[in-house]
Amino acid sequence: MGIRERLGRVMRAWLIVAAVGWVVFVACLFAEKPSAVLMIGSFVATCAAMAAMLAFVRCPACRARLSQIGFAAALAPAAASRYERCPACGTRLD
Repeated sequence: MGIRERLGRVMRAWLIVAAVGWVVFVACLFAEKPSAVLMIGSFVATCAAMAAMLAFVRCPACRARLSQIGFAAALAPAAASRYERCPACGTRLD
């Protein structure tokens, strides 16, 4: 498994957390008597997942942020294949 696949796997995990948190938050908006703890918790989970996508998806060699490449690897692997190397250190992503 190459770096690009690991970036995509980590980014997909954070995207799932963000999506589930957002769905729960929107469901709370339509509930008659929503739980404040559930609503606040789902909103915080969504925001934390989005921040984690930006902060923690990094190159394992130089620790440069590669959230754009990770996002492409998670959602459009064909588009991520155009990135052959880390922009910061030049490490091959495959």
